[in-house]
Amino acid sequence: MPLKFRYPDSPILTGPAELMRIEREEPGKHVAQFKWDGWRRPIYIDDGGGKINLYSKHDFHAKIVPPIHLTQELKTLGFPDGTAFDAEWMGQRATRLLNGRHYFILFDLLYYNGQWQGEIPYEQRYANLKTIFELHKAKAKVETPNIELEPICEIGFLEMFERSKSMPLTEGIVIKRRSSKLKGKFISAAENAGWLKCKWRQ
Repeated sequence: MPLKFRYPDSPILTGPAELMRIEREEPGKHVAQFKWDGWRRPIYIDDGGGKINLYSKHDFHAKIVPPIHLTQELKTLGFPDGTAFDAEWMGQRATRLLNGRHYFILFDLLYYNGQWQGEIPYEQRYANLKTIFELHKAKAKVETPNIELEPICEIGFLEMFERSKSMPLTEGIVIKRRSSKLKGKFISAAENAGWLKCKWRQ
């Protein structure tokens, strides 16, 4: 049975001063990830037989498909039907900087075994995603270098933001409250007050 598509949550735009406030007043309650300058493409593995669907926030089924080697690598990892990831497709926008390389970065676990994961706090969802990803990477019979898991940073958010300015493939950072859950609306983007984006690239 196909999974129901849900728009990924959208972080709320903030500035560097808020990063300083969070570190000073709410230590240990957030984690951060780089905000990459790619195409956000939620990946759904469903419909039986490991069929892979990519979605866009704007047109549901993404009209532009990635190189076939990316979907082949995903299939090689053998994630079960009923799994969906919040992901970024890198390469379509920054082909020159990447010398033609295309790859996926996984950020979050949306569904697993057909079950919506949004009611699980982000900290636990990410831990589950990391466990699942590493398990399937270890079991894969061939290398899958173009499927990556985005690490999290637990301290030094302002320093991380400043560092991102020297990384041309990033736009800034996203801060996620460890306890935040997903809203995951079906027909419109959901702003999540527990997620904040701090961008240097306009």
